[in-house]
Amino acid sequence: MPSVSQPANAFQVLMGSAKARSLPKPKAESCGKTSGLNRKDELYDDVLNYLAAKGADFPQVTADQEGAYFTQVLTNALWYATSHHLTINDRANKVHGVLPIPEEFEQFAGYNEIINN
Repeated sequence: MPSVSQPANAFQVLMGSAKARSLPKPKAESCGKTSGLNRKDELYDDVLNYLAAKGADFPQVTADQEGAYFTQVLTNALWYATSHHLTINDRANKVHGVLPIPEEFEQFAGYNEIINN
């Protein structure tokens, strides 16, 4: 006799969705650009890819708010640091208490380069 599965009750559905985990959505467009992403939004998407590769995620119900906020804060820090890697690392060699940029974040160098025309 084939088994008949029991329908899930509302509590099981709520608990299942509370346990689901995901990352925020990647940027689809940049403010002020007619097409494509600006360099900071490209960095944001690369940070998301980095988090995914590391197995980091957020509760699905908060991924698009708190997860996006966390990702943006990390992106902002890396955005500033990307054009100052050499300065920060040189300072770390000369001043006690100043830490260099971790090698793992070197992959994010170059997003905020100043381009002289």
